[in-house]
Amino acid sequence: MKSVQFSLFSAFLLAVLFIANCTTKEGKILSFNPRYGNLLVTSTNFYGARIFLDYEDTGKLTPALLENVPVGRHIVHIFLSETKSSPDSQVVEVEKGREKTVQFKLNKVPSGDLSIATTPEGANIRINKLNFGFAPLQIVGLPEGEYRLQIWKSNYRPVEKNVQIVAAQIREVNETLTLTKMILLEHFSNVNCPPCPQADAIIDQLAEDYGVANLIVLGYHVGWPSPTDPFYLAAKADNDARLAFYPPGPVPQAFVNGEKVAQALDEQSYRTLIDAGLQEAATAVIEFRQVHRTDSLITGKIKITAVSDLPAGTVLQVALIEDAIDFDNPPGTNGQTHFESINRKFYPDAAGQTFTLSAGASQTSDFSFVLSNEWGRDLTVLAFLQDSGSRVVYQSAWTRFPPM
Repeated sequence: MKSVQFSLFSAFLLAVLFIANCTTKEGKILSFNPRYGNLLVTSTNFYGARIFLDYEDTGKLTPALLENVPVGRHIVHIFLSETKSSPDSQVVEVEKGREKTVQFKLNKVPSGDLSIATTPEGANIRINKLNFGFAPLQIVGLPEGEYRLQIWKSNYRPVEKNVQIVAAQIREVNETLTLTKMILLEHFSNVNCPPCPQADAIIDQLAEDYGVANLIVLGYHVGWPSPTDPFYLAAKADNDARLAFYPPGPVPQAFVNGEKVAQALDEQSYRTLIDAGLQEAATAVIEFRQVHRTDSLITGKIKITAVSDLPAGTVLQVALIEDAIDFDNPPGTNGQTHFESINRKFYPDAAGQTFTLSAGASQTSDFSFVLSNEWGRDLTVLAFLQDSGSRVVYQSAWTRFPPM
């Protein structure tokens, strides 16, 4: 997932960095001074093409200015029915406080249509990695040729296949998706914990190896050995509550679907629990619905459907994480500068919502997150069902919000 680079409040030992890069009041972080630039995307011959940044639909049409794009390398695509862009894509390096222009040429070409339906509905559809929306979906005017189709829906096995588009024809795809169980990996860390970077590196590799269709990672920071850990201070109440929910232990510490990882610095200890969990049958389905994001708010609904009975004491937890954070200088003494899947907030808090559902029954809950200027823009909402007694996690799901 893309990194969002900015500076944060640091510990006493990094006082110089603290003074230079951020301001505080009564120990609270006020500003992270994120680094952004702008991209002007234009097209010749035709205008009104959809603009994709890092394969995600920006919701804007050419010509348009993409503001507050994180510094670093990005890839830009555009799409307009019955045309082909030249070049197909462009890689651009965004610089802080600067505006760059990305120009494409559009030409008319022979085209056909692609119609996609899934059971159940609502699967995310990507064509050559570009996010076109959700099924049922008809994409009109694709240039003829072969495309890689990806169909993904949380709690269901992904589908990937090649599809051939023929001029003046409609290619129909109908897929029945297979229910599966997603695994939740929670871990506890601290910026002054010497072995924590090693544990985080193992977890980052596991996330890459298993993929987002199988494994969800949620990272908490605790108040020791450094009570001024910036991630701990930014979500202190929720982090403390999740730490208290599990048996006490030193950091780094990790849990897979509620079960403690025997050795936090041993990759195989994680894999054993993850592989076992993936063999279990799903006992519930978690679906995100009516999700909406503005510059200041993320709202939506979560529908829970019980495949088998969910006993009394089942808790729905909803959390917002920041996908990746990078520092120019370490915020602690362990030298770590890259952090992934950092907890920002639980909704409404880490107590969650307790309920009981019999097999076949459903329940829908709302969620709402007020976005902080202290956070980056790559955000993910996680939802998981956990037994408050045994700590077993029955099911997990996520929905991601790319940079706007």
